[in-house]
Amino acid sequence: MNPASRNGQTSKHKDEASFPVAALVLRILTLISISISSIVLITNTTTLSSDYGKVKLHFKDVYSYRYMVFTLVVGFAYTLLQIAFTIYQVCMGKRLSSGDGLYQFDFYGDKVISYVLATGVGAAFGATIDLKEASSVLTNFQ
Repeated sequence: MNPASRNGQTSKHKDEASFPVAALVLRILTLISISISSIVLITNTTTLSSDYGKVKLHFKDVYSYRYMVFTLVVGFAYTLLQIAFTIYQVCMGKRLSSGDGLYQFDFYGDKVISYVLATGVGAAFGATIDLKEASSVLTNFQ
């Protein structure tokens, strides 16, 4: 018997069993991050002042921010789906599907969602820079 084995389980098997738990923890952290980002984006407002008066801006007033909210909703839904699959794998000790289809779904799904979220972040960052410059121009213009 292998000295590293105990009760018929090798250390390699124990390491493989910890991968789904680590994936579950990371997916939950992702869900928390997306939730916090959504809350901050939706509740944040800014006021632009000029000689003509004040304008209060919300996320729905800027198309880039609306797109970012859309990407956050898509990322939230995908992460919830992946958490359900991972909880099943942790509880049952096996994947939902015996073939390679779920592995490919995980691989390509993660790639697509990361690109979608990255485009949302890029669009919102660009809009934030533009709004900040517009605010400083209006403030200096007075």
